[in-house]
Amino acid sequence: MMGDEQVIAGDAAWEEHETQESTRSDHVSVEDIIRYENGEMTQDEIIAMFQKLVNSGLAWKLQGHYGRAAMDLILSGDVVQR
Repeated sequence: MMGDEQVIAGDAAWEEHETQESTRSDHVSVEDIIRYENGEMTQDEIIAMFQKLVNSGLAWKLQGHYGRAAMDLILSGDVVQR
């Protein structure tokens, strides 16, 4: 029974983490990434998402496409590297 209690406690902690993350204005969600990869974002949404990725440093940690796209947006002046 002890194992079940640990799982429940872990689930509650994860839910709290997700709630905190989803309320942050600099957070890029999995849904954002999926929408981007499916071509469902406007250019303004793409720029805003990549600005968040650059600000957080994730642009350089995700697969290579994201870093290259971020660099293109930085060079075009659409995204600012801080």
